[in-house]
Amino acid sequence: MGLAFAGAVTYQTDTLVVIYVVGAAGAATFGVVLRLFSGLTTLFTGGLQQMWASTAHALADGDMIWVRRSFARTFYITMSLYVATSLLIIFLGQFLVEIWAGKSVVPDRDLLVAFALWNVYGFGMSQLSMLLNGANKVKVQAVTACLMAAANLPVSIYLTHAMGLSGPLYGSLLCHAVFVGCPTVVMARRLLRERI
Repeated sequence: MGLAFAGAVTYQTDTLVVIYVVGAAGAATFGVVLRLFSGLTTLFTGGLQQMWASTAHALADGDMIWVRRSFARTFYITMSLYVATSLLIIFLGQFLVEIWAGKSVVPDRDLLVAFALWNVYGFGMSQLSMLLNGANKVKVQAVTACLMAAANLPVSIYLTHAMGLSGPLYGSLLCHAVFVGCPTVVMARRLLRERI
């Protein structure tokens, strides 16, 4: 529950920070780009659900060879596709948003890049998190996610004042990498090296 709550707070915080610091016009642009990338994330993560159920089963059976092989293959293939699709959105995003929502909410390229970086990172981290969830290693993830959520708000407000609309994304990326990303990578590497 703590993990889900911290995740929800983190993703909603960015939009609230934009409304508070930049205003409604900025929030409209931010929201449209958020929807664009949310569709991409939903498409990719939805396709991985069965894979992670299989991983949990293999972990319970102690089949680390299958877990390592499947995780590596799935991670590299899906990350490559996700990065390629994110690059397409960076280059076509302004055109797509203009057609979809109108000229008044067309984002700067900087905002598209910030969303792409945050989402590519987040997609990779979600795969590591699902691996750890399959191994029932949730407690540490919940603690680190709560720490990240607490740090994210002031950092995102500061960076939004300094950078504009892309500020909360870089704030989330920085806080997530420090509080969640590093421990998650360490735990996932340790898990994948277990029971050779």
